[in-house]
This record gives sequence, C-alpha cells and structure tokens, in this order.
Amino acid sequence: MVKNLGDKLVAGGPFGDNSGGLVIIEANDLTDIEEVIHHDPAIAENKLVAKIHPWVTVSGIFNK
Repeated sequence: MVKNLGDKLVAGGPFGDNSGGLVIIEANDLTDIEEVIHHDPAIAENKLVAKIHPWVTVSGIFNK
C-alpha cells in the first residue's frame, strides 16, 4: 500500500512488535481512503487487513 500512495502518504511502517502497522494518509474524505484500500493488492489478496480510523489532530507536526 505504502508504495502507491505518492504525496498522500504522511507516515507509515510496522509496529515494533510486528503485530501490524500503521499508515497515515492525507485525504479529503473517507471515499479517498476507501479507493486506496480497494486497489491495494495485499488487501485484495487477503494478505493484509485494513481498518480505517479517522483522526483529527489538534496540535503537533501534522497540523499545517
């Protein structure tokens, strides 16, 4: 998934205990995210599972 995101990718990588990973994607709405997920080969082949958790930042490096 991470390779195909281009400038939408904010951050991504595995958890330290290898229990999964996290990808932060900049998007206008959930439809944009669903489009990315549905076209990911690893998800389509059931090698990975995607869960969407909308996140609202209030401060820090992700605020522009």
